[in-house]
Amino acid sequence: MKPAEEYVHRRARCRDCWNAYRRDWFHRAGSAQQSDRNRSYTIQQRQQESTLQQASRAGLPWDQEQDRVILDNWDEPLREVAVTLNRTYQSIVNRKKKLKQCGLTPGKDDPA
Repeated sequence: MKPAEEYVHRRARCRDCWNAYRRDWFHRAGSAQQSDRNRSYTIQQRQQESTLQQASRAGLPWDQEQDRVILDNWDEPLREVAVTLNRTYQSIVNRKKKLKQCGLTPGKDDPA
């Protein structure tokens, strides 16, 4: 084999190895991220099921007292807030998002 041919052959072999490495790396990274998403979803689903059994106020309108409890316990675990308010886990998640969109976060004025 001539030196130029050997160089081209070596470069092609390196390129194939590099492409295989990249393909494997992206596959591993993607599956790890998917695994984290699945784990997070499973935890949220378990929390929702556990609070659904005790939620006596599910589907009822929200009032200012409940908003105040959420704002006062902003950093507390959502499951505990849900049990305190007799709401579901997901309803607390949604209400926190709504309060945040309205610009109400801890330390700001009372909900109007």
